[in-house]
Amino acid sequence: MIKIYKIKGDSMLPEYKNNDYLVVLRLFKENFIKKNRNTVFFHSKLGLLVKKISSVNYKEKSFYVSGNNNLSIKSKMLGKINFSQIEGFPILHIKSLN
Repeated sequence: MIKIYKIKGDSMLPEYKNNDYLVVLRLFKENFIKKNRNTVFFHSKLGLLVKKISSVNYKEKSFYVSGNNNLSIKSKMLGKINFSQIEGFPILHIKSLN
């Protein structure tokens, strides 16, 4: 299954910018969860986010993320993300016209 998400904010600049769209694959296997891969996930306090995976612990089924620039929320603030929080992985990036 796929879903389309709209980027809000600049934490993933220069890769993704505000108002870009991501087509996200929601059905995936555990081996999709890799360092340096972008993921869309649900954070309990901040809602839906897109970040780059910075490290993975397969035994604990968790990972840490980071943004692409200094405007992004720091990894320590986000904490450990569980595999169950993943919404999916971007398969197509649609750039906004503005």
